Amino acid sequence: MKKRSFFSGLQGKLLIYFLLMALVPLMVVTLISYKKSQTALVAMSQNMLGDMADGLMGKLDAIVSARYDDVKAWADIEIVRAGIEAKDYKAVHHLLAGLQKDYDIYKEIMLFDTSGNCVAASDQNIFSSATFQRNQADREWFKQAMAGQVFYSDVYFSKSINDNVIGFSSPVKDKSGKIVGVLSTRMSWAYFEKIVIEEGKDGETGYAYLINKEGVVLAHPKKENVLKTNYLKDAGKSVAEVAGKMVKGEKGTGHYTIDGVDKMAAYLPSKGDGHFKGMGWSCAMVINDTEINAPIYNLRNTVILIISISVFI
Repeated sequence: MKKRSFFSGLQGKLLIYFLLMALVPLMVVTLISYKKSQTALVAMSQNMLGDMADGLMGKLDAIVSARYDDVKAWADIEIVRAGIEAKDYKAVHHLLAGLQKDYDIYKEIMLFDTSGNCVAASDQNIFSSATFQRNQADREWFKQAMAGQVFYSDVYFSKSINDNVIGFSSPVKDKSGKIVGVLSTRMSWAYFEKIVIEEGKDGETGYAYLINKEGVVLAHPKKENVLKTNYLKDAGKSVAEVAGKMVKGEKGTGHYTIDGVDKMAAYLPSKGDGHFKGMGWSCAMVINDTEINAPIYNLRNTVILIISISVFI
């Protein structure tokens, strides 16, 4: 007579039945809890990244706003006005050199006459530089300043300074309000990059980056991307979708894949600060999906282990 297995008998079937009665609800509850926990964790991560991006963008706006105010105030200093009217720039050279020393974030501070000629500078060695163009009347910043506007230039590479900078330019006016020259400053962009990289770091994989209104990367942990990568066209479709919203000045969250890695991003635009209305920049905080979901994956694996042990016991 063939021996029957334990599980083919009544006792075995009852055991299987009660195991299923116990484990199926447990698995259902576990699955529901897993999904709810994952949703809550993603939402919490999005809020955290958004808050970090907001704080970082606000700090950058405040710094740029202060530099905007600097150039306006310095253009109104009597030494600057008197020097350009008398065409005697010795005192102006001394003043500009002192300002650059006191505000070491500046690479150069220059004074131009109404013809666009540089007549004074914080570093007089610039006049002997082969890469320095003394007359800059054709530059947009000079034209705007001569039209009475305080003008700020987006990040660009300066050949004469040999570094990435942003520029601020303000008209110099005489006591009657007539424009008699332009004061222009160049601020080191490395100062901003350091803030973005250091204060944007979060966890193992989180970081911040900055793009301008054309989608060009301005600040990024990978230095080779700066002013060379355009996220609207150089980093794949999913990145371009998020960047497209960023350059429109939108605030939100999204997911994309770059270099084969899935990431979550929270982004928001520059709001400006005070009289400075912003340059159209947008800041994003990103982090790898695997780092966000690591606690949930650990919970899932633990539950599976407990269920497996329960079955065998």
